[in-house]
Amino acid sequence: MSNEPAVAQSSPQDVLEAWVCAFNDASSASLSALYDSTAVLWGTVSPTLITTPEAIRNYFDIACAAQAGMRVTVTEVVNRVEGNVAMLAGGYSFNRNGTVFSARFTFVMIRRDVIWRIMQHHSSLLPSQQST
Repeated sequence: MSNEPAVAQSSPQDVLEAWVCAFNDASSASLSALYDSTAVLWGTVSPTLITTPEAIRNYFDIACAAQAGMRVTVTEVVNRVEGNVAMLAGGYSFNRNGTVFSARFTFVMIRRDVIWRIMQHHSSLLPSQQST
C-alpha cells in the first residue's frame, strides 16, 4: 500500500505483532504498509468505513499524531487460517497514561506470494461491562 518495501511476514500472527509494534511506535507509514491495496478499515474512532489506501494512511496519520503516550497490548486472539486467507479475532487494550480502553478486533488477511497483508480490519470499543 505504501511506497515502503514490503516486509515478508511468515504468518498472520507476525502481521498482528508488526501492527502492534507500528502502533506503539506511532508509525503511520509502517501501519499502512501492512494493509492490502484493496483493504477495508472500520477504525476504532472512525465514524465512516475506510476503503482506499489513501484514506487508511490518513486515518493512521491522524491517529498516530493524536496518540501521545498511547500503547496497545493484545489481550486475546483466536487465529484461523484456511489456505491463503486468515481470520484473527480478539481483544486489545489501549493504555494512555494509565487510562485503559478495552476494544475488540477482527483482522482478515490474505497471503499474496509470501506476504500476508491485512484485507479487512474492524475495531470497536467493548460495551460497558457493568451489569444491567
